[in-house]
Amino acid sequence: MSPIARGVGLAVAAALAFGVTSPLVQALGRGIGPFTTAALLYAGAAVFSALAGARPPREQPFRFLAVAFAGAFVAPVLLAAGLQRASGTAASLLLNLEAVFTVLLSWAVWREPVGRRVIRSEEHTSELQSHSDLVCRLLLEKK
Repeated sequence: MSPIARGVGLAVAAALAFGVTSPLVQALGRGIGPFTTAALLYAGAAVFSALAGARPPREQPFRFLAVAFAGAFVAPVLLAAGLQRASGTAASLLLNLEAVFTVLLSWAVWREPVGRRVIRSEEHTSELQSHSDLVCRLLLEKK
């Protein structure tokens, strides 16, 4: 399998997983608080990353720890707190913009090139997240 095909497959899987996770976190996180919700969410992510064979880089350990702290502690707690306070529709719309803001931030701060490929990728990722989010919400409402 080519690296591009593997990358596309992983991106599709990540978009679907993210789209399904958000409504589940909102529904199952009621009453347990944002810290516990975030801890459970990222414990699951750590387990799947370990199963996939992901390993932390050995170079720049302080930079890695700073990014890990922001991405695995601060961000999930804020996400869980926000999901518990927002309506399902508002949370879905805001979470679909996360990838767009990430691309804009990387372009503005690090001058990452943003061409047609990146824009098309963002469009498809947002669509996948929206569809998986909608399906999960419909399933949760039927219960």
